[in-house]
Amino acid sequence: MAAGSLEQAGDQVGPYKLLSVIGEGGFGTVWLAERREPFVQRVALKLIKPGMDSKAVLGRFEQERQALAVMNHPGIARVLDGGLTPAGRPYFAMEYVKGEPVTDFCDRLKLGIEDRLRVFEQACEAIQHAHLKGIVHRDIKPGNILAFAVEGEGPRLKVIDFGVAKAMSHAMTAHTVFTETGQMIGTPEYMSPEQADPSASDIDTRSDIYSLGVLLYELLTGALPFEPSELRSKAYREIQRILQEDDPPSPSARLSTIVTKDRDRASRIDRVRGGMGTGALAQRLRGELEWIPLKAMRKEPQHRYQSAMTLAEDVRNYLEGRPLVAAPESRSYRLRKLVRRNRALAVGTAAVAASLVVGLGLATWQWREAVAARDAAVASEAAAIEARDAEQRRADELRQVSDFQASMLRGIDTNGAGAALMRDLRSRFAAAAMKAGVSEPQRASDAAALTRLLGRVNATDAAAHIIDQTILEPAIEAIERRFKDQPAVDAQLKQALADVYRQIGLPSKARPLQEWALATRSRVLGGDHPDTMASMGGMAGVLVDLGDLAGAEVLYRDSLGTARRALGNTDPVTIKTVGNLAFLLRLRGQFVEAEALCREALEGLRTTLGPDHPDALISSNELGALLEAQGKLDDAEAIYREVLAARRRVLGNDHRDTLISLNGLSVLLASKGKPEESLPLSSEALAIGRRILGEEHPDTLSYISNLGVLLQELNRFAEAEPLAREAVAIRTRCLGDDHPDTLESLGALAWLLRRQERFDEAEPLMRATLDGSRRVLGGEHPDTVRWMQNLGNLLEAQGRVAEALVVMREALDVRRRTDGDEAPSTIAYAFRVSKVLMGQREFQAAADLLGPFEAPARKVFAGAKARNTANLLILLSKARLGASSEPSRCAQVEPALREAYSILTAGSEGQPADQDTRTCMQAMVDLYTAWEQNEPGKGHAAQAQEWTSKLGQAAAPTAP
Repeated sequence: MAAGSLEQAGDQVGPYKLLSVIGEGGFGTVWLAERREPFVQRVALKLIKPGMDSKAVLGRFEQERQALAVMNHPGIARVLDGGLTPAGRPYFAMEYVKGEPVTDFCDRLKLGIEDRLRVFEQACEAIQHAHLKGIVHRDIKPGNILAFAVEGEGPRLKVIDFGVAKAMSHAMTAHTVFTETGQMIGTPEYMSPEQADPSASDIDTRSDIYSLGVLLYELLTGALPFEPSELRSKAYREIQRILQEDDPPSPSARLSTIVTKDRDRASRIDRVRGGMGTGALAQRLRGELEWIPLKAMRKEPQHRYQSAMTLAEDVRNYLEGRPLVAAPESRSYRLRKLVRRNRALAVGTAAVAASLVVGLGLATWQWREAVAARDAAVASEAAAIEARDAEQRRADELRQVSDFQASMLRGIDTNGAGAALMRDLRSRFAAAAMKAGVSEPQRASDAAALTRLLGRVNATDAAAHIIDQTILEPAIEAIERRFKDQPAVDAQLKQALADVYRQIGLPSKARPLQEWALATRSRVLGGDHPDTMASMGGMAGVLVDLGDLAGAEVLYRDSLGTARRALGNTDPVTIKTVGNLAFLLRLRGQFVEAEALCREALEGLRTTLGPDHPDALISSNELGALLEAQGKLDDAEAIYREVLAARRRVLGNDHRDTLISLNGLSVLLASKGKPEESLPLSSEALAIGRRILGEEHPDTLSYISNLGVLLQELNRFAEAEPLAREAVAIRTRCLGDDHPDTLESLGALAWLLRRQERFDEAEPLMRATLDGSRRVLGGEHPDTVRWMQNLGNLLEAQGRVAEALVVMREALDVRRRTDGDEAPSTIAYAFRVSKVLMGQREFQAAADLLGPFEAPARKVFAGAKARNTANLLILLSKARLGASSEPSRCAQVEPALREAYSILTAGSEGQPADQDTRTCMQAMVDLYTAWEQNEPGKGHAAQAQEWTSKLGQAAAPTAP
């Protein structure tokens, strides 16, 4: 019999017979149990101890049992059953796993590094499944990840004890730490910094990522980051401080310390590492491998891997020789990986690079000689012919030099520069520490501290600032000084600089350069020259970035007219301009013209460049966005998936266009009501965007905003609000109050606050959004109408129905004027406004409003969407009956309700009636009751009784 338990072996708990105790903690006991009927099955039965069964615990326990039951993954021990003992104490019946802690399993089989990593991948995949179901484990450790061998398949894992600690507010193990003022749920050695704070309310899936990092650290080194005996000897507050502030040593440094200080332990590690000694193991860890657990264990959740699957993918990157996400971002690192996999190609590439350097030197020398030739030509009339030749050579050579300089400017990589900056700082710091005679353990600790501190600075943003100050601004001065007499070269280089500024997210600094390039090329080259048209398109792009959509449209249309006339419809410049105008018109809500232009551009690009060319993929993705904007979501999804797959294949995961596809597909899936599919895509886009684009890049801001909206849709408000506020703050600072993107972020924050019923905070933000949208986009833009609707919803939620109806009617009037009465969105919003009027008992007003939409609804909502028509008929009938119950009105309402009932029950014979059907039945009861009162003795009472009986039989079943 287990201590503190009333049960003993042989007792019956539900259908299960207790066999033996297999685990015990302060709050519960785990039994091996067996059932015989309807089949023989052994389970791990978890039973709450007497005295631990408060109402709060029981409620949370049952809630958690139901949550766990939704998981279905081969790597997770399933919850099979649950219930209460005769004494009223709850129990879980879980899949019985005959395994051993994963670290013991790997040591017993003496698995090498590669095999341990493959086992670890399985754990990540199981945890990822739980995260997608909205469940955070919070106690990941070897004892909760049981490993076993399957004949013919190799090692397999089962993760156990999901969420039990959360369900009970205590863990069922003696190793859980808790305090008088709050509970630290989990095991301290594996616990994330945020989990160590019992008052923290923002623990999310990234806490599990930290614990997985500790597990990987232990699998690789045979030791934990913090020595358990030392950690547990500390007072609670000191444990909390260590977890939140002290950086663990790198795996290689930890192993080196063990080799130096504890030879017996080092020998034990030697024996279970597949023949690899601790010295060789430390050396191997010191390369790329230790980057993975160290990234997973970052103190700041936003700097860890953002999902368990991303962590698993980086493990696979290591195993397959690809660059690591955890690696310091640098071109040299990725080049080394490429050379290692493609040595023959690398030799040829090196030869090309060498010839480029030689050619650049030759071009520079030739340019200087050309200048000397020009000066000599002035001195002698006899040398006039030679001077003219030299001038032509100088112009040609200068063109080559300027082309090269422009290409170099466009090739600026702020991400690579930022990573190189941080890498250089760390390298110099390490060299200075070594020169000063600092010990190796202290150097490792100091280096880890420096890395943690540098992690608070966005390397890409820092590099962008440095590049602007040290390269771009001096380049502007140099161009104006050296090429003031060569306007074509001046314009070309300033156009290149404008492109760079747009690329690194500084459109306000691009604008004066772009204006100069356009004006100069128009004057020197003429309006029909391809370079002039390119600058006109660039100027329009800058205006789009700055929110001036009307100004951009004028430029795009002028540029397209010129291109069609001067170059023809199939010229690449014309095709690009067609696509740019299509993009702009989508932003302005002019979808019909935009789609026609987009399809024209896409066909032209596929014909001239091929379907997988990056420009063709951009155009294809734009077509998907247009279809999405028009509500053609299935067609849009198919295009988005096709483009994303092509971009991953052609451009790689870290390319900016791939990020756009990730984000676009994520947003679409959320729109289709698939938030669980959308979330990992959105998280991946944001994580990569922060890293390669920087915190303030417009694309990164879009990813921040979109992830915040998605979390809001999943009711994860605590995670969504910081993202929403971050997007508003950065966009306001970088783009200004009136930029459409700033307004979008402000409106999203207002809606988030409204959903939390923080009305006083939400209303001024929502009104500011609507006012700004009216001012910037116009009163009839779809976004403006959306903000009207949201404001109406907010006012109604506060009980200010009269104010709400004013705004809601205005939004509906605009929809009717712009989209027409047959647009599904117009009909849906008319229905919404009518329901509000019904709630105010303004029956005739509701009937007058909704009546004109009866015919359009029958036309639009056919087939599978016919239920929408039925619901409109029910509401319209109730409004008409509420306004008057005279016999003539009842006769008008009856066929509409019978039609609605027929639509709702078609094909559902034998099925329980849903809520819409029961609403229709109640409307029938109300109809015949009113009819009987106004025209007695005509059989209406019997009809009322018949429908009352039907309604009683169709009552919703009581929830168990």
